[in-house]
Amino acid sequence: MRGEFLIGGAGDPQACDIVQHIWEIPEFVEDEDAYRFMVTKVAPSIRTCLKDNGYEKDKEDKDSGFVFLLAFRGTIYELDETFTISMTDSGVYGIGSGSKYAIGALQAGADWQTAMEIAEKNDIYTAAPFCLFQQDKN
Repeated sequence: MRGEFLIGGAGDPQACDIVQHIWEIPEFVEDEDAYRFMVTKVAPSIRTCLKDNGYEKDKEDKDSGFVFLLAFRGTIYELDETFTISMTDSGVYGIGSGSKYAIGALQAGADWQTAMEIAEKNDIYTAAPFCLFQQDKN
């Protein structure tokens, strides 16, 4: 939890550490559109913070990069290394190597715990313990 943000990250640890511990969250103006805030202030500030703190994607490593889930005021936004803010109509998000298994299980009707166990069985990099965090809408 960082201010009003709940942040989940996957990919390059350096990028995750910088966003989790160094990134300075821009100020949100109450009457501002939250999606516009994410696109015009949050994504550019993360890009600048990563650059200023020495993060560069390794272009020789096809697995290099990052993706973040940024929960803000009860809405989830996805940000990847292109600094694009994305949202899904389903409201189901997942990041990391086992996310496709977990999302598939959720869309087939599994609860979150079962979905994570299915991902764990199918992805070598997914392992318990699993934690659930919830964010209230303000």
